[in-house]
Amino acid sequence: MVPGLKPLFDDVLRSPDENMALHKKTLALDALSKLAQQFSNRPDFHELIDVLLLTLSGQLTAVNTFAAFYRPGAVSAEPVYFGTGKFKKNAPPSLALNSEQRQFLQRSEEPLAVESLKPERCMMTLADELAAFGAKLIVPLVHKDELIGILGSGPRVSGKPFEETDIHLLTTLTHTVTPFISNSFHFVEIAQLNTWYLDILNSVKQGVFVFNHQYRLKKVNAPAMAILRDLRHDSVAVESLLHQPVQKVFPDDLFHDWSHRIRGGSSEIDNLRVENMAAGNGEQERIFKVYLGCIQREQDINTDLVVTVEDVTEQTQSERRLFELEKFSEKGEMAASISHELNNYLGMVLGGVELTTLALERGNMEKAAETLGKLKHNVISMERFTAGLTDYSKVTSGDENADLNGIVTETLSFLTLRKKFQKIKIRTDFDHTIPSLDMNTGHVSQLLLNLLNNAADAIEEANRQAGQITVSTSLEANRVILTVSDNGVGITPEVREKLFKTQFTTKAKGHGHGLVTCARLIRDNGGEIDLETEPGVGTAFTVTFPVGESILTPA
Repeated sequence: MVPGLKPLFDDVLRSPDENMALHKKTLALDALSKLAQQFSNRPDFHELIDVLLLTLSGQLTAVNTFAAFYRPGAVSAEPVYFGTGKFKKNAPPSLALNSEQRQFLQRSEEPLAVESLKPERCMMTLADELAAFGAKLIVPLVHKDELIGILGSGPRVSGKPFEETDIHLLTTLTHTVTPFISNSFHFVEIAQLNTWYLDILNSVKQGVFVFNHQYRLKKVNAPAMAILRDLRHDSVAVESLLHQPVQKVFPDDLFHDWSHRIRGGSSEIDNLRVENMAAGNGEQERIFKVYLGCIQREQDINTDLVVTVEDVTEQTQSERRLFELEKFSEKGEMAASISHELNNYLGMVLGGVELTTLALERGNMEKAAETLGKLKHNVISMERFTAGLTDYSKVTSGDENADLNGIVTETLSFLTLRKKFQKIKIRTDFDHTIPSLDMNTGHVSQLLLNLLNNAADAIEEANRQAGQITVSTSLEANRVILTVSDNGVGITPEVREKLFKTQFTTKAKGHGHGLVTCARLIRDNGGEIDLETEPGVGTAFTVTFPVGESILTPA
């Protein structure tokens, strides 16, 4: 019992003077008023109901009382039950009311004798079971036209029937405390729901971050905190992150451009979006699959952003190893095929040489000339074959309808793990309205690798302390634009004129084929490549893809 209330109730229960009845009522209601004020500061629903039943027992001089409470909207569900005396251990049967029984009790404004319920068809079974249980009186607790519970009492200790003054006191008492009971019960239900909700969030293996419409953190689960602590190497607490902006939760020095990409991506989310993002301090780089989704409210301004983070570093590394094994296998098959073709050509050449030698030994110059002509044709065919090998792409996937933004994201997820990119900040600025394109995804990846490697080399040559590469996409009329820009050393006018010439390079170990291959693949298939550069400031390569046409497919 709440401290300070027990002596008060003891006085009430022990008062023998019938003239003190009004005083007892006043004391009981005063006690509940003080109790309500206390519970407003420190809610304890179970303690509230215990004191309520004690008050009910005292006022009615009945040892056995019970209370049952119904969760909002839970029709026919078992109620939350409390009891005193012999009602404490066993609940009355059939307290899971049906809708008809609820409507009947909601219309009742005063306590009801159990016997008076029997003539009512919908209440007959319940009345019989309550009577068999030992209940004599029930009180519906109705708040805002909704039945929130039932109070019940067994017979009085004296065996006398309940008097009109008892009914009047009980009516006044229930009307006074019902709103407070309802609020307290809802408070407990919400608290339990929040606990259940957090238990679910903590049970999933992915990290879950929930941000409000101002990109401030509202909720975070245990796996998400584990990810943050692992990368930060400190004991960051949940309390220190709640209500913080997204850039504080994902600082740029560890989570490379996450806050920018999350804010930019969330503004146009219609369905779930997925991106691969890298995080780490250079020594420990991880790859995460990041899911962005929205919880829609009645008004868009109240929309919450849910960011789900899953560590896929090992999976990504396994996929890359598998990819390398597949490429190695393909190279083996390719080598066998090339060897077979070359042996065929060499066999024909050797046969031609032998025939020519035999014709010469016999003095048949006409036959020798004819054989030499065939031999020359075979040598030309072999030359064409070997020339084709120099242009053969390592990636042999065919055309497919693909998302350019997705190809850029996947390429970056592999590339950012390389040592030369660890000190470079890579930003993305995607236009999510661009359409899918028919393209050879392998060749687009090869194009990006060339451009990004060139950008990284230019930054290294410029000796930048804060190197940055920006990859953006946009839609202009019937063209999709891909731009790769850097703050590297830039390109002089003399070098720019020679960039797309065969075998020209400014790199000590370069061979000059990279940009030439890029230009040929694009231009041969209706695309364009251009650049803007300023020596000492940086370079931006712009690739234009025509919409509705197949691009980057060898002619």
